[in-house]
Amino acid sequence: MFGGSVILLVLCTVSVYGDHWKSVLPWQVKTTLLQLSDQFNIDSVRGDPIPIYRQDLANDYVAYWYIRINHDEYLILSSGRETGDYKLVIQGSSPSLIEDLDKAASEKKTQCVKYFMVTPTPDVNLACEDNKNRMIFADNKDALAKAGYSTLSKLWENQRQGVEREHIWEKSLLTKFQNDTYFRVLEQGDGHKIVVGDSKNVNILVMNDGTITEDEEQARLCQVLGICQPEDNTRVNPESFQKTKYGQVFVNLNVPRTPKPIRGFYLTLSTSDKGETKGQQISIDTRRRVKRQATTGPWTEYSIDDEILFPDYRQHDINCDDKCCAVGCGPVAWAMILGYYDRRSHDKPSTYTIGSQGLFRCSPDATNGSNICKAPAYTTDQVKQLTEYLHDVMGTFCLTGQGATTQGSMKKFEDYFIPRQLTGSPNVTVETSGIASFVGIYDDGIRDSGLAFLRAKWPVVVGIRVDGIFSQHFPVATKYRSRSSKECTKSLWGSTKCTTSTEYEMYLHMGWGGSSNGWKPAKMFMAAVAWY
Repeated sequence: MFGGSVILLVLCTVSVYGDHWKSVLPWQVKTTLLQLSDQFNIDSVRGDPIPIYRQDLANDYVAYWYIRINHDEYLILSSGRETGDYKLVIQGSSPSLIEDLDKAASEKKTQCVKYFMVTPTPDVNLACEDNKNRMIFADNKDALAKAGYSTLSKLWENQRQGVEREHIWEKSLLTKFQNDTYFRVLEQGDGHKIVVGDSKNVNILVMNDGTITEDEEQARLCQVLGICQPEDNTRVNPESFQKTKYGQVFVNLNVPRTPKPIRGFYLTLSTSDKGETKGQQISIDTRRRVKRQATTGPWTEYSIDDEILFPDYRQHDINCDDKCCAVGCGPVAWAMILGYYDRRSHDKPSTYTIGSQGLFRCSPDATNGSNICKAPAYTTDQVKQLTEYLHDVMGTFCLTGQGATTQGSMKKFEDYFIPRQLTGSPNVTVETSGIASFVGIYDDGIRDSGLAFLRAKWPVVVGIRVDGIFSQHFPVATKYRSRSSKECTKSLWGSTKCTTSTEYEMYLHMGWGGSSNGWKPAKMFMAAVAWY
């Protein structure tokens, strides 16, 4: 709704390669990093991780870690379930808005010494504290009002409830707070990675159910998995340890496929890291021979076709003769979608036909004239004029210096799109849930609709919150991925109760010229699609 300069910040580190991060990061964060390593093709961790705090949590509790990976990418990962937040807060590429935060501090003749997460993902709004205990924001606001902190407190609580409802954090992980017996369920063909702690040892212990002796059950487990030490079958053989490209040592627990179902196992894999016992309780269920989906494996990813052709435009100020105001995130989001359809129609007319080449034309504002002009990948004067035209089409208005487009007005885009899209059956669909969407309440049904459009290869304008309930932003999702896992709790009487949870993440083009694009948890209160 509100197209303001949404703050998405990450933190500076020194560009030094090394393994110091292994002694800095908690085991849970290293576990999340390991789980994401294949998806993000992590081949290096650069510099020291940077701690990020939260003002609503204990002063000394590091809630998040900023980690630089590969050549120019970064991650912000949650420290654990205590945050009430998602494991992956954001993944993106440089340039990051941390530079804006540092610049704001520099302009005040000071430096950031401690960083804070201000708002929940999928918005990521950080601030920093200088050595005089002053809070600094990238948009140069001096401080949040008490009412602002009250609103943020409610947003964090809503976030915690959503994370708990979605079972994001495994209860089967070994913690000193664990009271019930939970197990991560693995089936035939599944693989599951466990980080090896700084002790360099991993214990593997079967939990005997009394059917046979404990020694016999341990031997049977080791025979099936093939990872135990010959001389001590309660330890994982170090020769079976593996290492990622970025240097993390781990155990890859593979459940083999068997021609006939065999009796399963309950077991504990444990290691020591920073003097604490870490690991996970596992249930191996070999009864299912025909698998619907791996319970722990690669993400299933969906993307629009030729995503590389999707442009990255940004907002600019307009009406500066009076009082400057941003053109709005809604017009920019739709302009990017127009640019994408036009670009692919020019590059691959045999695949997409030439019917979208009239969406970005050769006039100064791209709205009329010849169709031979191809939409650019980044903002130009022509793109600026197009977004100003769409600003007027949708009735975007100025509110506290930001361009605001109501969710209902996003539908007005069809007045521009339908007459110019010359093939197919052009239409514009806007999914909302009334007053709940108006105030920015995330909705799983709207998310599912948005993801369905992505599966059908259409980019989706999504509504996410920014600095509070009424401050909102409209980026464009071009990809999403999902992964399911299953956990069971076992009672003293041997009965089990199982829960299957699914994680969803979406890739967003934020409408800031490419800055802060990346993967975030898939949460939205609006989904808008122009399709044909």
